[in-house]
Amino acid sequence: MGVDDFPFSREQSRSRIVGVVMNSELHIENLESEIITVDGNDSGDAIVSLVRNGKGRYCNVIFTDGVTFAGFNIIDPSFISEKLQIPVISVTRRRPDIKSMIEAIRKHNLGENKVRILEHLRPVELQLKNGGKMYVNVAGLSEKETLQVLDKFTFRGNVPEPLRVAHMIATFSAFGRT
Repeated sequence: MGVDDFPFSREQSRSRIVGVVMNSELHIENLESEIITVDGNDSGDAIVSLVRNGKGRYCNVIFTDGVTFAGFNIIDPSFISEKLQIPVISVTRRRPDIKSMIEAIRKHNLGENKVRILEHLRPVELQLKNGGKMYVNVAGLSEKETLQVLDKFTFRGNVPEPLRVAHMIATFSAFGRT
């Protein structure tokens, strides 16, 4: 499953995430969506719900677009992996600036629980067979296993296909909102 969030504005109190369930032949099996709070603490639980709903329960890996959703609604990949007993691979194209994120969270008084999650992240740079490069935070897989999964699901550039499709759906769906 690839999970990404909808674009949002700071005036909104809620936003939405979308999960795209894709099989190993890259056919879309299902779409799931959940509402989350902007700068809240519910994105991890929302991802757990995405997986437990519909065909998400058949997933054997979750790809997320980074660890922040709807502003600073931060997921803990280890929490999700432990809760669902499946690996979580959080992907970014650029090295995350965790120090700046922590400073922003403290400046806006968004909670030390978010700081603790960020302090435990250890982004690793991986080079794919296709030449793409990405930074990942992983829970539930070794680095070698992570690279195998990413190589299997990433064809162009540095975004796994389920995550690329989730991003397209979230972005396109946002155009219809008022």
